[in-house]
Amino acid sequence: MFVFSIVSIVFSVIITLAAYGISSYSLYSIARRNGVKNPWIAFVPILHYYVIGSICEEYRIYGYTVKRLDIVMPIVLLIQVMAAYVPSYIAFVPSLLAGILIALVMHKFFYLFDPQHAFLFAVICLFGRLATAIVLLLIKDLPMQMSAGAYRYPFER
Repeated sequence: MFVFSIVSIVFSVIITLAAYGISSYSLYSIARRNGVKNPWIAFVPILHYYVIGSICEEYRIYGYTVKRLDIVMPIVLLIQVMAAYVPSYIAFVPSLLAGILIALVMHKFFYLFDPQHAFLFAVICLFGRLATAIVLLLIKDLPMQMSAGAYRYPFER
C-alpha cells in the first residue's frame, strides 16, 4: 500500500512537470512569434495566462467587455485556486464563474489559431494540465489566422 502511494505521487509529479514544461515551451514559442512583451513570462506558472490574455486582448459576453485579459486572466486563475481552499459552498460560485471565463477565453485563444478545431481544443483542455499542454504543443507553430478583434464572440448580441 505504501509503495503504491509513493509510486502514485512520483508519477503525478512527473506528469505535472512534463505538462508544465510542454505548456511553458509552447506558450513561449507562441508569445515570441506573436510579439508578446516579455515572452519568457510563459515559464512562470500562474503567468501562463498572461500570455494567453495578451494575445486575446479582450472578451465580450452579453454586452459586457472584459478588457486587459493580460491582467485579468492571471487574477481569475488565482481566484479559482484560492476558492478551492475555502471549505464552503460560497466559494463554489466564484470558482465556477472563473472556470467558465477561462474556458471561454481559451476558446477564443484557440480560435485565433485554428477556427475549425477551437471548440474541440477548448473541450480537451477541460481534461487537465496534460491535455492542455498537448493542445498547446499542437498549435505552437500555427500562425494566427486572424487578429483578436476579428474573433466572432459566441455570446454577443
